[in-house]
Amino acid sequence: MERPYLTQEIRLLVAQRADYLCEYCLISEKDTILGCAIDHIISKVTAKILGFNDQQRLLERQLLIEKKIYPSPSAMKRIKS
Repeated sequence: MERPYLTQEIRLLVAQRADYLCEYCLISEKDTILGCAIDHIISKVTAKILGFNDQQRLLERQLLIEKKIYPSPSAMKRIKS
């Protein structure tokens, strides 16, 4: 989901700062086929409208858990700190 108010330079800086993890659900950008959004933290209503916690995303996370990919080592580091 593109946001015209976020430049590619800002997107890259945020992604690097976050170690390419979603800072909300801690999924690694390389592990998701559904993409990540910089401004992922939004209201529950908006999340429902945009499908951030829809069945497809939940199944994706479950599959990554079963493959022992999620949470990633860098996500675990953040969880433990």
